[in-house]
Amino acid sequence: MPSFDFNRFLPPGFPPPGEWRWVASFLNSKAARHPRHEAWMKVKGNLYTPPHREIMLTFRGEAPHALNQKVYLRQPGVVMLFDRHEARDLHSAPHKRSFHCLWLHLSNRESLTCNSNSCDARGRYFQEIAPHVRTGDAVRTLMDAWDHCVAHGGKGFGWELLRAQATALLLEILGSAPAQTGQGEPHAQVIASVEEYIHQHLEEDLSLRSLARVAGYSPFFFHRLFVRHLGSTPGEYVNAARLEKARELLWAGYTVQAVAESVGLASTSYFNHFFKQRTGFSPRAWAVRKKPTPPLTDGGPTPKPAAPARGSGRAVRGRPPRG
Repeated sequence: MPSFDFNRFLPPGFPPPGEWRWVASFLNSKAARHPRHEAWMKVKGNLYTPPHREIMLTFRGEAPHALNQKVYLRQPGVVMLFDRHEARDLHSAPHKRSFHCLWLHLSNRESLTCNSNSCDARGRYFQEIAPHVRTGDAVRTLMDAWDHCVAHGGKGFGWELLRAQATALLLEILGSAPAQTGQGEPHAQVIASVEEYIHQHLEEDLSLRSLARVAGYSPFFFHRLFVRHLGSTPGEYVNAARLEKARELLWAGYTVQAVAESVGLASTSYFNHFFKQRTGFSPRAWAVRKKPTPPLTDGGPTPKPAAPARGSGRAVRGRPPRG
């Protein structure tokens, strides 16, 4: 049984879970009036609609936040649930200062990425909780309960299960999550978590702003940090990861369209250009090339993977499994 320490991150007077206030579209939560933030929301690029779900719990401070073109006040103990493709703030507005939030990014049914997002009175961002990934049945149960709530308008036992599961996850993270330390390189774990996030979500939006949001930094600072640690820009790293995944899936016999969608390049024409520009081969030509023989090991030849299921020369249809 792990030991929990909730006082590391929660400020004095933070409300207990029974007093948390939940905000979600399916709950018809009461919105607030905030003319300054409403004007900021209308500026192109300040909102985004990612294909994944997110949960935000506010520890400290009061600030407006967008959810589907409405403004809600996030305060200590307010939990906001963002469903897939619902508009939300992409980055912090100039009028949002002195806050601390915990974010859960639920990009699939198997795992979630969590990170904290803190801002002081001068607008400087920092981490208190080291970003990391959580997996297990709790994530699947949470996603199933969320699906039920969306389908039934947040009524019945589905909402009670979602609230209970989300509360348990948030408390478990608050009580046992690794704190961001000041020893050695404080940003190394952040970059490592982003690397893992990239490889797990190649089919999603992996733009600089989206990755910076996962890391909890501004795009400018995140870009500099990424290059310093890995020697390549985030865009170069994402393209290399997508190319490597595409090569493997083409060798496995999946259709060009399925591979393109699996690596986040849904346009087949663009995927063809992307692939040929970097390999010198079209995706179809690459698929029929012989895969290099694995090197010998001390125990003899490395067992070869099963031959692609191509039947009578036809490519495998359907979406490839997630990596």
